[in-house]
Amino acid sequence: MFIIKTILKKQSLKNSVLFCIVFTITCFFSFSCKKKYSDPYSELEHRGQKNIQITEIQFDSLYLDASMTSFGGLWLMPERGNKIYFADLHSVGVSRYDLDGNYETTLIEQGRGPNEMIAPIWAATFDREGNFTAIDLNAALHIYDSSLTQKIYYEPNAWFANLDENFGGKEWEKLSKNPDPEIPQMYEYNWWVDNIEYSDDLLYIPIITEHKDYNYYNATTRAKECWSNAYTFISLNPKNMSNTKKLLGHYPSVYQRSNIPIFGYYSFAFNSNRLLVSFNADPNIYVLDYNGRPLYCFGFEDSGISRDYPPTKNFTEFRENASEYRKKYGFYNQIFAHREYLLRTCCLDGEGKYKLQIYKNEEMIGDVFLDFPMRIIGCAKGGGYYAFVRKDIENEQFVLVRFKLNIN
Repeated sequence: MFIIKTILKKQSLKNSVLFCIVFTITCFFSFSCKKKYSDPYSELEHRGQKNIQITEIQFDSLYLDASMTSFGGLWLMPERGNKIYFADLHSVGVSRYDLDGNYETTLIEQGRGPNEMIAPIWAATFDREGNFTAIDLNAALHIYDSSLTQKIYYEPNAWFANLDENFGGKEWEKLSKNPDPEIPQMYEYNWWVDNIEYSDDLLYIPIITEHKDYNYYNATTRAKECWSNAYTFISLNPKNMSNTKKLLGHYPSVYQRSNIPIFGYYSFAFNSNRLLVSFNADPNIYVLDYNGRPLYCFGFEDSGISRDYPPTKNFTEFRENASEYRKKYGFYNQIFAHREYLLRTCCLDGEGKYKLQIYKNEEMIGDVFLDFPMRIIGCAKGGGYYAFVRKDIENEQFVLVRFKLNIN
């Protein structure tokens, strides 16, 4: 009997030790996961105050010849601010205009020649030297010189399939069955964001995962996990993707609390090597370092944006309601940074109501009602902002506006 009791005591002690080990490991991983995937923005310092000096802006309208275009595309202005460019989305070509809106020429022809492109441009930007980088509809990557006449680099394969030369068919098959947000191949270009940007020699591409089992649309499966864990950007050197790629950035907690992919878009810009990000459903503008580490936030809520967004449960609801909801409910739209100034466009609750917020560093100095929506293109060398307003198909024209910030 004594031997049996001793054995039982030892077994009980063994089980207790085993339980403690398992409990400790479980707690450790639980803590690690919570720490890793908790809202990275929740404890950030909010900087800045309101000191409104600008409530009106004088706009000058420009009417640009659009007869040589398909009317759909991207508006761009290099950092030196001396020309306006329109990269056509439906046919190969980049139209160039002077700062008064006069058409000058069309650059880049369709073809397989050394300085041509096979497919139209899907995303594009200029780097600090004025070189032109474009991702085409086949996800191939092209880099031209500042004249857009000489191609200086070309990657014919889709950029997201070229991130690791050892990632082959078996790895793609495994990823299709077991989605993992830490694997860069999970993502593709987030064309809802409609922008790519350079910081020094790194290209920052907004990304989205639309994995059938891991996406933002199906609230009944893993949408909440996706909002928490998925990344919003990948940075890379286009000429050395496999060795420089890095996933960074996450969504704020507003998207974890309610499944609102219709308002899941975001806008970003760089200022002094800091990444600025603004989300549709969040009044804050988040400041991150070039590695994606949140530093602080600024920005103020507009009373005309209630953020009372109805959630959707699946992709069908998303598709059927997206257009109606984005007209009915207000959201924070585009940000554009130039030197110490940042401009943010806003769509207010109710169709046809718009605003422009103006920040100097982190201080809000402007709050301007607009009669029209606009997408800011750039800032000219002489100090005037340019924005696209609408296309006039009947007269084959693009309507742009030019304006300056008059600070008292």
